[in-house]
Amino acid sequence: MADPADLVKLKLTFWHKGKAPGDVVEVRRDEVRSWHGFAVPVEDEAPAADEPAAPKATATASTAKAK
Repeated sequence: MADPADLVKLKLTFWHKGKAPGDVVEVRRDEVRSWHGFAVPVEDEAPAADEPAAPKATATASTAKAK
């Protein structure tokens, strides 16, 4: 098995060997190019639960006048 540092997670965009689009597969870093068109990289970093969510959009002077 490959070293965990050499593995990349990809999300399938097309059917491949019984896996459906949207499934996540792990492939070796040097094989990522061969998956071009069939999968896209997955971002591993999820926002931490203790971080505040992005602030909601507030009305500006220009949108307030339009009402």
